[in-house]
Amino acid sequence: MHHLDQRTLLKIVVIVATAVVVMYYAVFSVSTLEEQSTTATVSPSTLLAEGNHEQAIKLYKERIAQLDEIRVETSVGLANAYVENDQLADAEAMYRKVIQIDAETKDAYIGLARLMIDQGRFNEATEIARAGLVELPDDIDLLKLEDDIIQTKE
Repeated sequence: MHHLDQRTLLKIVVIVATAVVVMYYAVFSVSTLEEQSTTATVSPSTLLAEGNHEQAIKLYKERIAQLDEIRVETSVGLANAYVENDQLADAEAMYRKVIQIDAETKDAYIGLARLMIDQGRFNEATEIARAGLVELPDDIDLLKLEDDIIQTKE
């Protein structure tokens, strides 16, 4: 029988351990991908009809969250376009609507406050910036906005 020195034995142990880890992650990754592809191709209504209520609820929630995010981003974009097109009343209404939908959308606070500043409505701009800071107290952009309003008023 052939004896292996410690160094060779250590190399073999490291190689085997590495192979086990690689195989584990390969199997785990495949099962995760299969799960993702299943939820991506199966509609929540199909899951519901099949009696898979928990999975249907999960998928409906995921899709609603995606729609809400798209809706908010699109609405802020529309408000910005209104500003650029001098449709300021429409822009103000849209920014306010976004804030009602998602009170943590800082771009809506910033856009609305800047609109107020441009119109000389400094007290309203201050209120808007502070409302944003209530929702996002450590946001550097909102803190800077509040400072800009104070500087502009002076």
